[in-house]
Amino acid sequence: MLANVMTAAARRVAMASSRSFGAVVAARAPNRKVDFDDLLNNNKKWAETVEKEQPGFFDALKAQQKPRFLWLGCSDSRVPANTVVGLQPGELFVHRNVANQMLHTDFNALS
Repeated sequence: MLANVMTAAARRVAMASSRSFGAVVAARAPNRKVDFDDLLNNNKKWAETVEKEQPGFFDALKAQQKPRFLWLGCSDSRVPANTVVGLQPGELFVHRNVANQMLHTDFNALS
């Protein structure tokens, strides 16, 4: 039952975070360059919004971090890996690199 509650919470936060992301992007002036401080500030705003809308979400997500699968994927960031396979956050361990290459000399592959 706890796993079902966390999965439901993950679904709710995905919806909430997309609304929050839209608000952060909409607040930015057109043609304004984004710098590193903007990234950090946007992340902080997003986390605050998610926690406000879904109290305890990050604690539940932390408990859910027990992936059964490793996904080797391209560095392309347009679509989150868990989305394309229909899994919730924490259900898929993702390793991304250029062109889905997994070479035996890659230190990430050796860990």
